[in-house]
Amino acid sequence: MNNWQTETSVYVPRLEAASRYIELKPPFPRNIPPAPFDTPPSLLQSVIYSAVTFYELDWYRTKETTEAIVILWREGLISAAASLIRPVFELWGATHFMTDELRIFHKNKDINRLALVVMRLGTGVRSEVLLPWGTPATEKPIHVLDTIRALSEVFPDAMAVYEALCESTHANQPRYLEWWFLGKTGDNWTNETVQTRGHALIIRTIDALEKTITGIKTEVEIGMKLCGELY
Repeated sequence: MNNWQTETSVYVPRLEAASRYIELKPPFPRNIPPAPFDTPPSLLQSVIYSAVTFYELDWYRTKETTEAIVILWREGLISAAASLIRPVFELWGATHFMTDELRIFHKNKDINRLALVVMRLGTGVRSEVLLPWGTPATEKPIHVLDTIRALSEVFPDAMAVYEALCESTHANQPRYLEWWFLGKTGDNWTNETVQTRGHALIIRTIDALEKTITGIKTEVEIGMKLCGELY
């Protein structure tokens, strides 16, 4: 019988594999001491420490979001699971942007430029948000589309994939309905068109997630190594 359980469960192993792939966090650079510091760090050391923290937190966000995707998928909440792949893709764009800036600094040694980019990527906000130490974040963030365009340097299809993932989160109905028919509530797998288009949509989306997870792991590993060299 064609239903959401029989048709979507075959993709759970791929989602679980993606979750396992991001499970082990790359090591913190050995030469960078953990906070609090015994002596005040230099400007460069402070900026590099912020970059390392950015990579760590993006890693955790990727791990938690991927775990949530697996949980929702198993429960048949397919449309909700699919909508979470877009923010993971955005994390890939952000980590790549950070790594690019570290490479640029390695060449031009422009600490003011690096400091601004690290601040905007790590603590940039568009509305009132308090930082952990109680002061409001004030930096303007780097626009997400700028990070996706930069990602195109290593993944030429970045913008096209991102736009497709955005359709799964928009407030309009077409893509939501496509996903809804694949889950336990809309469950319309006996419809041949839904079945054909549904599998194609799922495969494209999981392909994007797998590519994203691999990309994030690569960027974090490279970025952590650069931070250790520059500290």
